[in-house]
Amino acid sequence: MISSAQALLFRGLLVLCAMLYAPELAAQRGWQTYVNPRFEYSICFPGEFRQVGQDPVNGDGRRYSNGAGTELIIWGEYNALEDTIATAAERWRGYLRNEGVIVTYEAKGGDWFVLSGTRRTMIYYQRTRFSRGRFVTFRLVYPEAEKARWNSLVAKIAACSHDTGQGSQ
Repeated sequence: MISSAQALLFRGLLVLCAMLYAPELAAQRGWQTYVNPRFEYSICFPGEFRQVGQDPVNGDGRRYSNGAGTELIIWGEYNALEDTIATAAERWRGYLRNEGVIVTYEAKGGDWFVLSGTRRTMIYYQRTRFSRGRFVTFRLVYPEAEKARWNSLVAKIAACSHDTGQGSQ
């Protein structure tokens, strides 16, 4: 049986490896990595994106654009409303509806959900993951004309979203 100290040490080593290796791997693929220290997560995405504006004062996330009509927004939030995956998905479906997005796809797992839909000529893809009392979300908004390209990349972006610590709760 593993002691709690050994488990903590092992977790720390995994976090260290992820923090050291993920940016290198992303760079090798022409991707970049955003690390959020407040919510202790990282995510990688294509290197063509550039940050838009300044980071929010509360440090919850960042906004990127590729300059060709595609936007990537990444953020974390504490589960202050004590949502389940189902209630969080319903809440976000309402937010998207208020933005004029027609949600056409929804999927849920034990600790995640995806909502996707359209608003005029733009596709919205939002993936949220729950871990350690917080939600981590990325939203990709892209032109319908680039659907084939971005549909193939969203799984790669989701796959490189990782926790980087024990959380600051």
